[in-house]
Amino acid sequence: MKLPHILLLTGVVLMAAAFAVPLLFGGRAALHGELEAELVTAGELHMATAHSHDDSQSATAHSPEEELQHRIDAALNRGQTTASVLKWVGIGVAFTGIVMLTRNRSRKEGK
Repeated sequence: MKLPHILLLTGVVLMAAAFAVPLLFGGRAALHGELEAELVTAGELHMATAHSHDDSQSATAHSPEEELQHRIDAALNRGQTTASVLKWVGIGVAFTGIVMLTRNRSRKEGK
């Protein structure tokens, strides 16, 4: 197997890996872990605030909700940067392999 074929195959594998990374490290798998952690935290917060009926607690009620939303968004987007890098590197490597194959064929036809 020659270098252009190896580059083309490597590029295709990298592009395929770009689709697998978000599925393995982000999305529902990461969201499930974040939601389990949030249930534990919410239970502890509920137990702590159940005994106190102070109005100062209601002022901070939005902070945990905002934090949860931030953690959910981060869990859903986890792996997207890595997938993007893999995709573009794969495209570049595959394109280099295609260019090298085209040049090799044109040289062989020119002889």
